Amino acid sequence: MADELFLQTSALSEQDSERIAQNSGLLHTILKKQDETLTRVSALEDQVTAINTGFPAGDPESHRRYHETIIEDLAERRKLRQAIQEKTISGLVWAFLLGCGTAIWNEIVKRLAGH
Repeated sequence: MADELFLQTSALSEQDSERIAQNSGLLHTILKKQDETLTRVSALEDQVTAINTGFPAGDPESHRRYHETIIEDLAERRKLRQAIQEKTISGLVWAFLLGCGTAIWNEIVKRLAGH
């Protein structure tokens, strides 16, 4: 019976040793992946810092607002230019029609006065 108990204990010990070895391997893999992840996060933080230093006063939010203001100004200028073009074309058409009307009126008056 003692031999049987010893064999069972030895078998459990071998199973435990295998589990410990597997867990140790998994732990090593996890720690390696964690180190790789920390390295990548650190590199990303460095990139973000470098990007932020490229903005005036290191403030990307105000830089974004500045660009939005510029875009709005350009849109307003585009609308103004379009309105000016429309009014100019309309004025030219009216001037042409008025000129034609005046020429026709003068021709009518001239022909009536000549008879």
